[in-house]
Amino acid sequence: MSDLLDGARELRQKLFRLEVLLEIQKGGQKRSWFGGKTGQSVERAAAIKRLAGGGRLAVDACKLPHHGSKANVNRQFLQALDCKKWLFSTNGAYFRHPDRQTVARVIKWGGAQPELSFNYRTKYNDVWDGKPLREQYGYKVSYPASDAEGIVLEWH
Repeated sequence: MSDLLDGARELRQKLFRLEVLLEIQKGGQKRSWFGGKTGQSVERAAAIKRLAGGGRLAVDACKLPHHGSKANVNRQFLQALDCKKWLFSTNGAYFRHPDRQTVARVIKWGGAQPELSFNYRTKYNDVWDGKPLREQYGYKVSYPASDAEGIVLEWH
């Protein structure tokens, strides 16, 4: 019995080290949240492709891993998903996330006319609301109302 339990613990540890994926489906829409260890974007992208049967995984929204750290979001990860709404969950207080490189990658490889949704408006993400940038690169951006903290996702 202990051999079986040890094997299960080892498997759980390997899975935890690789990634954390939560996908919620409701009414034909999907929301995905990704996590995992720093620097595992390639492994994460491969796991997504396996879930999608080798293609791109269609989701309505994706919460980017590690608050939009450049070490956790790369081209392979973004191109593994068919997604229009990209969620950044951070106030930037400690690590000044999201990294500008990550936001630029989402704009470049996050699909046609991606929507960037930030749960706070901060000095680290406010630059992406500039009309010249939005028009030049064809993306949308959303922030919470000025008197609110966070954003609310609704789907019917």
